[in-house]
Amino acid sequence: MIDVAERLFVKIADEIIKNKVTVGMVWSQYLFPADIDGEEYELLAPEGLIDGMRDLGLDDVTEKDLQCLLKVLSKPELDGAILYTEFM
Repeated sequence: MIDVAERLFVKIADEIIKNKVTVGMVWSQYLFPADIDGEEYELLAPEGLIDGMRDLGLDDVTEKDLQCLLKVLSKPELDGAILYTEFM
């Protein structure tokens, strides 16, 4: 599972470099705020992660690969959302 997630991270990084964009440029529109223990955080829903990947042109990712990536990134205590600072 971790190997699959790492492979996808490399593909994402390659597309970011190729498209000359930043993580923030791709995913900022998919972020939403959350107050966690009195601190403000930005979260990314799994759908937003996938939409951002598609925005980069990563349309050939399998459902199984996406599930592995989401298992590595998503936080059950955040209802499956991804903590943006960890994703960056």
